[in-house]
Amino acid sequence: MSTSYGNNLNLYVDGGSHDPSISMKLEGFPADIEIDMEELKAFLSRRAPGKGPHATARKEADFPVFSTGIVNGKTTGGPIHAVIYNKDMRPSDYNYNDVPRPGHADYTAVMKYGKDVNISGGGHFSGRLTAPYCIAGGLCKQYLKTLGIDVFAHIYSVADVCDTPFDGANVSSAEKKALAGKEIAVLDDAKGEKMLEATAAAKAEGDSVGGVIECAVIGIDAGHGEHMFAGVEGRISSALYAIPAVKGVEFGAGFGAARMKGSENNDPFIIKNGEVSTGTNNCGGILGGMTNGMPIICRAAIKPTPSIAKEQDSVSLSAMEARKLTVGGRHDPCIVFRAVAAVEAAVAVAITDILLDKSPKNAEATDLSVLREKIDRCDRRIVETFCERMDITLGVAEYKKQRGLPVLDSAREKQLLDKIEKLAGDELGGYAHVLYNTLLSVSRARQHKMLGGCGEEAKKLTAAIEETKNLPFPEKATVCVQGVSGAFSETAARKMVKEPELTFKPSFLSVVEAVENGECRYGILPIENSTAGAVTGIYSLLLKHPVYIVRSAYVGVEHNLLAPSGARLEDIKEVYSHEQAINQCSVFLKELGDVKLTYCPNTALAARMVAESGRKDIAALSSLSCAEIYGLDVLKESVQDNSGNRTRFVCISKKPEIYENSVITDVIASTKNEPGALASLLTRIYTFDINIKKLESMPLADGASGFYLSLEEPADSPALGEALTSVEEYGTVFRWLGTYPEALC
Repeated sequence: MSTSYGNNLNLYVDGGSHDPSISMKLEGFPADIEIDMEELKAFLSRRAPGKGPHATARKEADFPVFSTGIVNGKTTGGPIHAVIYNKDMRPSDYNYNDVPRPGHADYTAVMKYGKDVNISGGGHFSGRLTAPYCIAGGLCKQYLKTLGIDVFAHIYSVADVCDTPFDGANVSSAEKKALAGKEIAVLDDAKGEKMLEATAAAKAEGDSVGGVIECAVIGIDAGHGEHMFAGVEGRISSALYAIPAVKGVEFGAGFGAARMKGSENNDPFIIKNGEVSTGTNNCGGILGGMTNGMPIICRAAIKPTPSIAKEQDSVSLSAMEARKLTVGGRHDPCIVFRAVAAVEAAVAVAITDILLDKSPKNAEATDLSVLREKIDRCDRRIVETFCERMDITLGVAEYKKQRGLPVLDSAREKQLLDKIEKLAGDELGGYAHVLYNTLLSVSRARQHKMLGGCGEEAKKLTAAIEETKNLPFPEKATVCVQGVSGAFSETAARKMVKEPELTFKPSFLSVVEAVENGECRYGILPIENSTAGAVTGIYSLLLKHPVYIVRSAYVGVEHNLLAPSGARLEDIKEVYSHEQAINQCSVFLKELGDVKLTYCPNTALAARMVAESGRKDIAALSSLSCAEIYGLDVLKESVQDNSGNRTRFVCISKKPEIYENSVITDVIASTKNEPGALASLLTRIYTFDINIKKLESMPLADGASGFYLSLEEPADSPALGEALTSVEEYGTVFRWLGTYPEALC
């Protein structure tokens, strides 16, 4: 398990007291800071166990091994990662999961993490974790020193023995020098001896004592910090309470201020050496959550070591009855002596984090590299939180599975999205909505994957793959086309089926019905043209009838003006053709002048009607093959607006058939009639990294909005099935139209 701290810095501490190693990762630390490794090791040794009769007998070198973040003695600006390998471990000394030790986190850990949680030596609740904390704190102390800021502490008291306190208004580097190198960090050495005596007396009784550590920050100027929740006191306190033994924190006069009058507690402003200062420092260098330029003075109360040799009362959690307990293992009779370095580390980390705040006070925040570094740290936090959220949703999936609940809870999602928009505010609410739509799509997909569930249309896809896999597309089949001989649909049919047995029908609806009722295995329908666009009427037929696209082909469409033998171009008063063909020849028809346009079911039928009319003043827009079939003259060739004009036709069947290299999936889906509805729909597709090749709007019943989409993803891709399931959940209308290979050219 790991824990973290920081707004600008991100400090992660990991490991447990008797794990093979403990570690820290520090992100956001400034680049190009020279690190004195010997100074860092000396700082860590002040906290290390195994020194003297007042400390635990456990011996650890606490030598940090850095893997990233420091190169050639300088910080890189990237994450700093360091590990301390535990050497003197005795996990067998500790087995308190059933009978918890008073004063320890054994009981609360079992309640939170379960009876098998590792609490050897306190596990990750142990003061042992202050060793990697001190690595981070030691680095921060060296960084602060480059800014002229010093952080140092002394033992304020042990038991009832008190050292000389810091003079809050005048504490300086002189006190720091006086404390340097001392094994017992006190200003009055005689008091230090008495502290050791009090500790020895408690140890002889099988007991322990606590104390208070006082810390000073000097050299920090006024104006850092923020009011209320981001105040300096709160951020330092948060860092100090990460030390397991800390049970109280105060600043300046602290709780003593409660016994003062306002006239006594107020620090009078004065001018000293040409700068604003205060005559006293009861506020501890902080007013309104911000530094006032005076030394920051804080004190941390350290509880007595809870592991004592005296017999204590406890309970058996399994038997639910009283037990007597004597704690074994190796423990400090007073942790205060070694906790001085940990308090300095915590305060140094907090001050560094505060100094890195983006504010006018911190000019370095305007540097682009610093801003990008902050963004990178923010992104890391977002990703970590995202991963945490996704793990939690798997628990939700398990809950739903046990109770037979569906993955999608529309009411819950709407409630969440509304709340997110309000939290983000007017300016960013819409963006937050889009972001969370994506997040919810991923969440649902993971739940579906875990539960093994999928939508009805996705089930059809899977079944079709199993039924037709490894089968070639038929070379011979009955094929129904709209129109008469010579129609472009006939050309498309011969392109997709090698030997088609053709049946001609008068309308596209009759083609669909012939496939639906089994009269023909396949039907051919035009679906889009490079000039005129989508054939939206076909979309409606595909939505309403249970047929499926199995193949697709492009047919080059060249329109020619055909007329009965002997007709002249200038005599033409009326032109017959399909509506799409007329649209595709708009430029030529405009040049032709004032002619009547008559729509026909298809271009081949238009040619036949002109041939049978006996009139010399009408013509048809049709193919050259129709001119030959129906004995018409070609008055003008290639009259279409686009020389590369072509139409894509699809081959439909009664049942879904999926053949080799099927990578195009067509669907029709509806959206809600609300802002962002289309974005919500598309989110459910691109969440799975699927390319959308085509998106066309189409009207649905009751004024609802519908869309025809072509997706590019292999038929057997799990992502395709997951995307289909996600889209099916979204709207009231959804139909999978088939999955087929790229169009033949």
